[in-house]
Amino acid sequence: MLELINACYGYTPDKAAVENINIRFEQGLTMLCGPNGSGKSTLLKLLGGELIPQKGKTLIDGEEPGRMPPRKRALKLALVSQLRRAEYDFTVYDAVMMGRYSRMSFWGNPGAKDSQAVDMALERVGAAQFKKRSLRELSGGELQRVFLARALAQESAYLLLDEPITGLDIRFQHEFLALIRELCNDGMCAVCVLHDLALAAQYSKRMALMSKGKLYALGSPEKILTPQAIADVFNLNGGLFEHNGKYYIETLF
Repeated sequence: MLELINACYGYTPDKAAVENINIRFEQGLTMLCGPNGSGKSTLLKLLGGELIPQKGKTLIDGEEPGRMPPRKRALKLALVSQLRRAEYDFTVYDAVMMGRYSRMSFWGNPGAKDSQAVDMALERVGAAQFKKRSLRELSGGELQRVFLARALAQESAYLLLDEPITGLDIRFQHEFLALIRELCNDGMCAVCVLHDLALAAQYSKRMALMSKGKLYALGSPEKILTPQAIADVFNLNGGLFEHNGKYYIETLF
């Protein structure tokens, strides 16, 4: 279980980026939504141990991730960030193998189990067919699948995703989120920062809505994305609508 207990963090002494956050994440997918500057990315960094709360605690299975050695932390959780271009000319296979470093021997030599984990991760995300290609040859959607495969190869129980579909075309956005939902239906715990409220509602049964560094609401999309919540958090007049299993946010300016 991932948990924040009365967690506070500020980048300046006079303003908290997140304040008195109490939330826990277990099996399943939770979408973390809110306007820019609401504390979403800071909350994700606290969960991942990149930041240590100035007050309160972050716990992952009862331990504080910010005080774990990086290798041990990687055994617990994996991260997929916003799409970025490949800086190095690695093959897809070698890039995904990097996700295995925390499980390799002291000498860092991959074994049969590591190779099997990489192959399984590539197969799961639909990227096995281009495992010998260079990262620089891939489209944005293909590249983000590879980064997800690298996270899956870690075989961690927890997955953190920071705006993972930014920069992807609409087809790959849906394919990527459908894959995350499928992984969570199979037992993974994932927390995903997302700006698109309609997509968040479509692909997850649980949402956390952030506003001004605080947790405004937590629950199902139908429960928390009320006209009042959209007005309070986003300063918009609108509401959540469903049609044939698809969700839409209608706003009136």
